Amino acid sequence: YYIGVLACRGYLFSDPDSAFILAQIQYDFAHNTGNKEREADALNTQASSFFIRDQYEQAIKYYVRSLDIYRAI
Repeated sequence: YYIGVLACRGYLFSDPDSAFILAQIQYDFAHNTGNKEREADALNTQASSFFIRDQYEQAIKYYVRSLDIYRAI
């Protein structure tokens, strides 16, 4: 959980590349432990990092993946 907070609040706007990497670590841990909510949170952070970097197509892909998980839970 805390790595996701660090990614989102600590690096997302100042260093979106690092935020993406931290969110990937969060996603991998959540996926391996079956925590769907944290998976969705991580994907949402990754989507936001793409959005901030003006990579809108990638952002949409990650937002959709995140939304799909949120809807499922």
